[in-house]
Amino acid sequence: MGVILSFLLVKEEHNFKTGNGSKLCGILSFKGKSSNSCSEVINSKASKIFGLSFSDVGFIFFGFIVMVLILNTTSYPGTELSLGLIKLLNTAALPFTFFSLFYQGVVIKKWCALCVWTQIIIVVNFILSLFLIEGFNVDFLFNGYPVSIIFTLLLVFIIWKLIRKNYSLSNSLMDTEQKLYVYENDTVVFNGLLKEEKSVPLSTNEYDIVLGNPDSENILLIYTNPLCPSCRKAHQYIDQILKRNQRYFRIVIRFLVAEISENDFTKSPDNLDTALAVSAFQIYRREKSSKDKLGFLKIMEEIYSMETINEKSIDKWISERVGTIDGLEYIEKALRNHKRVAVDNGIEDTPTIYINGIYYRYGILYLKNILNNAYRLKEEVAE
Repeated sequence: MGVILSFLLVKEEHNFKTGNGSKLCGILSFKGKSSNSCSEVINSKASKIFGLSFSDVGFIFFGFIVMVLILNTTSYPGTELSLGLIKLLNTAALPFTFFSLFYQGVVIKKWCALCVWTQIIIVVNFILSLFLIEGFNVDFLFNGYPVSIIFTLLLVFIIWKLIRKNYSLSNSLMDTEQKLYVYENDTVVFNGLLKEEKSVPLSTNEYDIVLGNPDSENILLIYTNPLCPSCRKAHQYIDQILKRNQRYFRIVIRFLVAEISENDFTKSPDNLDTALAVSAFQIYRREKSSKDKLGFLKIMEEIYSMETINEKSIDKWISERVGTIDGLEYIEKALRNHKRVAVDNGIEDTPTIYINGIYYRYGILYLKNILNNAYRLKEEVAE
């Protein structure tokens, strides 16, 4: 129980507000005082022992006792020595227990429920040791037992350091995530950044692949490549947006593939990315009248899920999933158009994303939450 409470104290010290520590800290309260004062008590100067916080000392103290019982009670002499050591530790911890209670109740007049419960356990352990363990057996100081004590203490210290490091890192990551969440969902901040970026004409033409609401003023333009690993995540977010907020967005997809002049479109394209783009375009044209374009989205998902990418595997996949390519001349013109517009606007990499004509350069990972609020972007950016 002492180890568990100390562990919760470590969590509370690191401000894990969703953990059990904060809930338990609210249980003990006094009239007119805060019921959630654990952090204030834990972080006070009096809660430090040789630079270690009360939560750290508690975890090491109880952890050491538990490990002593586990590692050194395989024989009767070992049990006797361990009990003698534990009684001595409980006695040594007693003065700090009373000092801590005095400090909380009289000096700062704020109570930490977890701290109090931990100190109660120390007192109970001391009382039990008085009745159950006869005298003070100090034989553990001899006969090689100190080596076992040092080993046990080092083991507990290593475990404590690992837990500390993990929670420090987790706390830092949570801090960063909270800041990023504010950034991702604050359209005022995001729009201010967008205004500083370059823009491109938003005019679309017959060669564009258009998903979502074709009449929406919120336009997401993405230049993509079937063999681009980063494009896969972008298309996953596009799928999610279309499923949830299709009526808010007009999503325009343009393929930026290998130099098309090198391909002989009277037969299958030589470049693999171009061949896959042609296949995706073919599926899109077949279901152009379809409202949700599920076939095109499914094909793009399959393309980005391919485990083996070579000429043989792609030819087989095209034969099985797409079949004969109709209107190859039109698709060639479309891909050339995509390429020309990209070159004219200085676009060379994929994925390249524009939100309402404004260049987006802040990473695919943040795109999802930003797009959740994107239906408000156009009017705000235009101001």
